[in-house]
Amino acid sequence: MKAKSIESVLKKLVPKRYYSKFVADNLMSPYDSVLTGPFQGMKYISASVGSKLYPKIQGIYEKELQNLIVDILALKYQSLINVGAAEGYFAVGFALKDQGINVLAYEMDETGRQKIQELSSLNGVSDRITIKGECTLNEMKEQVMPADLIVMDVEGAEEILLDPINCSQLYDCDILVEMHENRVPGVESKIRERFSETHHIEEYEAQSRGEKDLVIPVKLTADQSLINAVTFGNFRKKVIKRLVDEYRPSQIKWFWMRRKSAIS
Repeated sequence: MKAKSIESVLKKLVPKRYYSKFVADNLMSPYDSVLTGPFQGMKYISASVGSKLYPKIQGIYEKELQNLIVDILALKYQSLINVGAAEGYFAVGFALKDQGINVLAYEMDETGRQKIQELSSLNGVSDRITIKGECTLNEMKEQVMPADLIVMDVEGAEEILLDPINCSQLYDCDILVEMHENRVPGVESKIRERFSETHHIEEYEAQSRGEKDLVIPVKLTADQSLINAVTFGNFRKKVIKRLVDEYRPSQIKWFWMRRKSAIS
């Protein structure tokens, strides 16, 4: 019998407490605020939109960018435009950690917009966060102002929205964008070409996650350790994966594009 078939049979025979999801959920249940990282202390809701919740609560979500986010917060922007805000991790995190910033959060998903409202209310920053739906080319032209900070994650639509021919104000903004070369081949080279003369571009690449990234302890009971030894492959490893993995393609990159006029 193949390993996957054996695993499926075993899952029908053993109690839920031997499922990696059940164990991970129990391990995370005591925590309701971000534990580490640039948004440490942010109170958090019990759901995420379009991404994994537990890396956010541990404060290791997009860990590759943590030091950069700290540096960006120190620059004290007056306005953040967050396009593809999901449930508001960055929108609310920036508003919480920088009391002088106003945030415009775009999120197409209605549930996401509701979660942004919930998260911003929970952290007492609703008065500085405006929530809108889809960010169109017209929205970019109307809302983007010189010296804004733009944080964008739009699953490939960065090719369309980050077009300074349509929105010339982009030349005067600082932009942190998640690139989706896997969805739109060639988008990285297009964005580099558009902004290379006006911006200094730093690239950050997604890394794999593992036990080294854990913030909370993972301790199995004696019987769970036994299950770990005889079933489901490495049970503890699967629990850790649920706690830390963002399940993103390894080829994902982020571009931090800082306008040269602000550096010199």
